[in-house]
Amino acid sequence: FLLAAIARDIELLAAKDSPVTVGKLRARLHHRVIRLVAMATRYDDDRLKMVEGGVAALAIARSIQRLREALENGELPPATTGIIRETLSALSSLSQQPGTAARILENAATKLYAVLEPGTEGHSSPGRAVADTMRDAADLFSGSALNWGGRRTQCHT
Repeated sequence: FLLAAIARDIELLAAKDSPVTVGKLRARLHHRVIRLVAMATRYDDDRLKMVEGGVAALAIARSIQRLREALENGELPPATTGIIRETLSALSSLSQQPGTAARILENAATKLYAVLEPGTEGHSSPGRAVADTMRDAADLFSGSALNWGGRRTQCHT
């Protein structure tokens, strides 16, 4: 299944930290999302769900990338670093926890907002940008075809 392959790619992105591996995974994920959308426009009557699923997958991948960048920056308070590591760990095992991706992303965003320092509320704050990206991904994911607790498509890789 193409959706299952996309889901595995997202889990691997959260689990791996090698820049080379992550770059290859992101490229493969983008390719699979393009294939998913192309197949959905040709063969699926519910194509909007597939397109939303693809957009959600890309948003989650972007959230993972932003989390990794924030960790690499090294200027985060210990509480924020802990939240990011916890979130990446949870995202790396999404398929073992059906229906939880949106909840994981939303919880992480809420925790990050809670630890943001009063002077960093603007959109230029790295922590705020990561939290915003995760909340957007959670919103997209909660209604998408990629929701592990939801239906699966018959698209093959």
